[in-house]
Amino acid sequence: MISVSDALPAYLNSFETKQFCWAHLLKTSKELEDKCENARIIHKRLSELYIQLKPLQEKL
Repeated sequence: MISVSDALPAYLNSFETKQFCWAHLLKTSKELEDKCENARIIHKRLSELYIQLKPLQEKL
Protein backbone atom coordinates (compact mmCIF):
# COMPACT_ATOMS: atom_id res chain seq x y z
CA MET A 1 0.00 0.00 0.00
CA ILE A 2 1.21 3.52 -0.81
CA SER A 3 0.61 6.34 1.63
CA VAL A 4 0.26 9.91 0.38
CA SER A 5 0.77 12.48 3.09
CA ASP A 6 1.98 15.95 3.95
CA ALA A 7 5.05 14.52 5.73
CA LEU A 8 3.51 14.94 9.15
CA PRO A 9 5.88 13.02 11.46
CA ALA A 10 3.06 10.78 12.69
CA TYR A 11 2.70 9.37 9.16
CA LEU A 12 6.36 8.90 8.29
CA ASN A 13 6.73 5.42 9.80
CA SER A 14 3.19 4.22 9.08
CA PHE A 15 3.86 2.85 5.60
CA GLU A 16 6.85 1.38 3.84
CA THR A 17 6.06 3.14 0.54
CA LYS A 18 5.40 6.84 0.80
CA GLN A 19 4.48 9.61 -1.59
CA PHE A 20 4.45 13.17 -0.37
CA CYS A 21 1.82 15.64 -1.45
CA TRP A 22 3.11 17.84 -4.29
CA ALA A 23 1.50 20.95 -2.83
CA HIS A 24 3.37 20.46 0.42
CA LEU A 25 6.67 19.64 -1.31
CA LEU A 26 6.45 22.76 -3.45
CA LYS A 27 5.44 24.95 -0.50
CA THR A 28 8.33 23.67 1.61
CA SER A 29 10.86 24.03 -1.19
CA LYS A 30 9.64 27.59 -1.83
CA GLU A 31 10.04 28.44 1.85
CA LEU A 32 13.57 27.01 1.78
CA GLU A 33 14.34 28.95 -1.39
CA ASP A 34 13.40 32.17 0.39
CA LYS A 35 15.74 31.33 3.29
CA CYS A 36 18.68 29.70 1.49
CA GLU A 37 20.13 30.66 -1.88
CA ASN A 38 21.27 27.08 -2.58
CA ALA A 39 17.69 25.81 -2.26
CA ARG A 40 16.63 27.81 -5.34
CA ILE A 41 17.71 25.05 -7.74
CA ILE A 42 15.81 22.43 -5.73
CA HIS A 43 12.60 24.44 -5.84
CA LYS A 44 13.07 25.15 -9.54
CA ARG A 45 13.61 21.48 -10.37
CA LEU A 46 10.66 20.30 -8.25
CA SER A 47 8.45 22.86 -10.00
CA GLU A 48 9.64 21.63 -13.41
CA LEU A 49 8.98 18.01 -12.48
CA TYR A 50 5.49 18.86 -11.28
CA ILE A 51 4.70 20.63 -14.56
CA GLN A 52 5.96 17.61 -16.53
CA LEU A 53 4.08 15.06 -14.42
CA LYS A 54 0.75 16.86 -14.12
CA PRO A 55 -0.53 15.87 -17.62
CA LEU A 56 0.33 12.24 -16.92
CA GLN A 57 -1.54 12.37 -13.61
CA GLU A 58 -4.57 13.85 -15.33
CA LYS A 59 -4.60 10.97 -17.85
CA LEU A 60 -4.63 8.40 -15.05
